[in-house]
Amino acid sequence: MPTCLQHARLVGASIVRAIAPVVAMVVWSGCHPSASAVDQRAPTPALIGHAIGDSATYGIRILALDRTRETAEFSGTVTKHILVLAVVPGREIEVIDAGGTALPRGRSAGVYRLAMQRFDDARLADADADARARLAYDRCVAQAEAEARRATAARRPVKRDSAGRVILDEGKGGTADVDMQRAYERRCDRLAAATNTKAAPKPMPPRAPAERYLMVLSSDTRVPQALLQERLATLTAVAPDAATTLEAIAAGVYAGLASTWGGYYVRW
Repeated sequence: MPTCLQHARLVGASIVRAIAPVVAMVVWSGCHPSASAVDQRAPTPALIGHAIGDSATYGIRILALDRTRETAEFSGTVTKHILVLAVVPGREIEVIDAGGTALPRGRSAGVYRLAMQRFDDARLADADADARARLAYDRCVAQAEAEARRATAARRPVKRDSAGRVILDEGKGGTADVDMQRAYERRCDRLAAATNTKAAPKPMPPRAPAERYLMVLSSDTRVPQALLQERLATLTAVAPDAATTLEAIAAGVYAGLASTWGGYYVRW
């Protein structure tokens, strides 16, 4: 017959043996790396697209979209006049490609690539560089003309017409004056070319997260750039759902211009 103390020890040991597997299971499941990582990782938006317009004729499909590198691939049956837009309903409509340049081919026939990364607008810097180049060229030409006049005066008396213009005497060194003037002009051209150095544009960070849609459209008529910008500026209304909004934007762009159009959009 065990004593009270021995009985208590036996009961305690039984309890420990009974709960040990439960404790081990809790600790194991709580430390499992793959389960916790999957639960906490944010899901990647699925590439679910929707066709709009005359999808049977144009067959536009967005096949891939890399949201980090801001690239995409699409295919289509008719791709002569392509218009690519990034739409944030009610906020902005960004023109990515207005059909003015040939789209690079993708990895297979009938697939086209879109490079949608933005770059710093270097037009202001280019304008400054152009202004500096023009100023340097004008100064160089003025200096060259002054040097040419001094050199001509040193060789012979200057003859002028009734308007005060210098008369070149071809029989007395006129050809030499022309050659010297051309040499000055070439020197000024080299100076202007060296001055007009334009910095390469810098890539901008990816677009900020938003309810953005990538929309690729194709039509039988190209929309002029000025008219496109004018129409997009007026397409600010937002329908109760994204599908109606995007289709209204496409219809507004082509209203009265294209007899047929078709497209495809995905959530960016």
